Parts: sequence; C-alpha cells; structure tokens
Amino acid sequence: MIRTFRSAPADPGTRGREFGRLHAERIAATAGRYVELFGLSGGRRETERLGEAALARTAAWFPAAAEEIEGIAAGSGLSAGMIGALNARTEILAVGGRAERGECSTLLAPGGFAAQTWDWYEDLRESWLVWSVELPGGGSFHTLTEYGVLGKIGINPGGVAVLLNILHHDDDGAGDVGVPVHVVARRVLEEARSPGDAAALAGAAPVSASSSLTLVGREAGEPAARCVELWPGGPGTVPLDGDGFTRTNHFLSPAAVAGDREPVVGPDSFHRHEVLGRRLGERRPDSVGDCFETLCSHEGGASAICVHPDGGAPPRERYATLATVAIDVGAGAMTVRAGGPCEASDEVTVPAAGG
Repeated sequence: MIRTFRSAPADPGTRGREFGRLHAERIAATAGRYVELFGLSGGRRETERLGEAALARTAAWFPAAAEEIEGIAAGSGLSAGMIGALNARTEILAVGGRAERGECSTLLAPGGFAAQTWDWYEDLRESWLVWSVELPGGGSFHTLTEYGVLGKIGINPGGVAVLLNILHHDDDGAGDVGVPVHVVARRVLEEARSPGDAAALAGAAPVSASSSLTLVGREAGEPAARCVELWPGGPGTVPLDGDGFTRTNHFLSPAAVAGDREPVVGPDSFHRHEVLGRRLGERRPDSVGDCFETLCSHEGGASAICVHPDGGAPPRERYATLATVAIDVGAGAMTVRAGGPCEASDEVTVPAAGG
C-alpha cells in the first residue's frame, strides 16, 4: 500500500521535527542507501559536509526550507548535514561525478492532463511516500517524495503541479553545491499560484546540477504549462504549444544542448522521447486512465518508458519505475500509482485544495 502522511498546519521547524520523529527509521534507511550510492571517498563525513553546504545555500534562498530540514534532523536523530544531503542528492551525485543514467518520462496532453514515470534505483523502492502538508494560510499541497526530502513531484492549493526530470550537463558539479532542485520544487509547491509564477520562481534558483521542471496548472481560466530547464549556466525555457508535449532526460533548450551529457550517459532518453511522442500522438489522452495507458510502453526493455529491473544487472545498477503520477489539471488533483503505469493494483488520488 502507498504510504501517506499528513502534516497539520505548523511552523517549518515544528513540522520537520514531527515528520522526522515519526519516520526516523525510514529516513535513516534512505540516508544509508544514499551514502552508499554517492560513493564519496570521505564516506558519511564527506556526505554530511556537502549536505551542510547545500543547507547553507538553502537558508540563503528559502529560509523556511532550511528550518524544516533542521527540524527533520532534530526529530530523526540524524545530523542536519545528512538531511541536507538527502535534499541535495542530485547535486551530490553531480559532485561525485557519477554517470547516472536518465530517469523519468513526462507528457502533457492537450486536454489538460499531465503525467510522468519516476524511475530510480530499485534498491530505493521503499524510500518514498505521498506527503500532504496543510498550510497555515489554508489549503494543502501534496508531494510524492523520498523520506527526508522536502519535495519532488506534486500539486499545490492553486492547482499548480510540478513534474521533474533529471538532466546532465558538462557544467554540473563543477563549483560549490547550489540550491537543491528538490528544494526548488518544494518552494514552487508552497508559493506558486500559476505555471508562469512557478517558472519565474524556479528560474531564479542558483543551481549546481541540472533538472527540468514541467509546470502545469491554469491561467486566465485555461490549462497552461511551462517547462524550465535548470543548469549551472541557465535557466533555459522550452517553448510549448497546444498539441501536447513530451520530455525525457536530454536538454531541449538551445543554449544548453552543446553541453548535454545525455548522449553519453543515457542515450535511452532519445528512444523514450520518440516512443512517448508517437504514443501521445496516437492516443490523445483525455483522462487520468488514458495517461497511464499512454505511459504503459515496454518497448526497449530495461530502457523502456515503463521500466522493470534487469535481473542480470548488479543490484546497485537495477533501475525501475518506482511510481507513476497523473495530474488532472481541470479537477486540480494528482493520482499516484505504485510502480509502473502497467501496475494498477495500488494507487491514491489527492485533491489540490483542502483535501
């Protein structure tokens, strides 16, 4: 069953302490897996040092997030540096120079629906939940995220949704650790009131690793979307039109393409992009169920849109679709399905406002 948790209205530190105390075991397990995954020469100590650097950048850009990270640390019994490192997992992977393959395939459909797969290491299959946060000013946002991480994919009270794809650029990890992209996603979920507002907010973050945020919602009563590519020399903006949109893990904004590492790191991104574009053109989803069906392609095997672990790969190299998310923009609701889009036995739907 999908694990869910609801935080009552509270200041960031109090909310973080409660979350950390009630999920201490799972946060510690997730942190331990990431220390191994980072593979830094200094091990846990170096991980915490980089996490402290990320926390300092977070405090300067979004102070409330730093307070919540410190609260999670206090509640869970882990160091603030370790919780900072969990939130900066994308940035620390870039610092370590790990050649991670791409993750996630995203679609926007003309009828006001959006969806994505979340592909990551099979070893982290038990590391995530759907976290609902009641805001002191009213309403709730909901995010599919990892234990100890403030935000990832989600939808907020204004119906603004965030979909997330990792990217890889030559400039990633070259300087100091920047604002973690997961903190960027969290700030969008807390503050943005339209896709345009969300794009401006995300684009202002000084980042040190690359990601794409696809931002959907409504503007002037109509479905609207933006796609922002964050990278150390960015941001870049991807033009969208009303005929639908797909993205995987290679850059689409012209200024960043020259430094794109995806052709070497994860060439399956181009295959998934072609397959998903073809399926979107054939199916034109007009429901959440249609979105799941469009994403349900196993063409390419271990490099498919709906990816299942390669049993022949070493355990630390086995990727899987850990969860699949669909957004109904008109209803302002997010549906999360455990596992790939082909696995319909366990799912939960959360509304944007109030629920």
